[in-house]
Amino acid sequence: PLPHFDPTPHPDPTSVLPMLTTTPYRPPRPPSYTPHRPPTPPLADLDEVELTGALLDGANLRGASLTMAVGSGVSFRGADLSFASFESAKISASVFDGAIMESTDLASAQMYLSSFRGAKMQNANLAGSACERCDFSRSQLQHADLRQAKLQGASFVKALADEASFENALLSGAEFRGASTAGATFDSSQRGISGLG
Repeated sequence: PLPHFDPTPHPDPTSVLPMLTTTPYRPPRPPSYTPHRPPTPPLADLDEVELTGALLDGANLRGASLTMAVGSGVSFRGADLSFASFESAKISASVFDGAIMESTDLASAQMYLSSFRGAKMQNANLAGSACERCDFSRSQLQHADLRQAKLQGASFVKALADEASFENALLSGAEFRGASTAGATFDSSQRGISGLG
């Protein structure tokens, strides 16, 4: 028998050569790929809000206004509170451990018995605040304003308070053991505070 003959013409291999040489290979993107864009910080208006018992760990409250907010037992662990305002707020016995509080306004706020362990509070404004028996151990308070603050019994153990202002603050019973206070300003009467030398 004669061999089978296929009349269908085969493409010239050189006809696809330009396609192979001029089109660069791009690997497919994974289905979950999205271009990175920085998040837009929310500017929430929470003035006079009631926060008792609220769990706000890790919340993004950057730039939020919590002026005159009230509550106790609030948890802000690891929350972003930078540039937020707590002016004249009454938030006691609450937890701000590890929170980002750079340039946060706490002027005249009542925050007594609260914990700020490891909080980043550079340039924070605590002037005139009531922070009796608060725990600021290992917090970062560089350039913070604590003038006329009530800090009786507060702990600043191993805190970084370089260039912070403590003029006219009430510091009886406060503890600064192991704290860094290079360039910080104190009244002469405050030099007997534990850890200040």
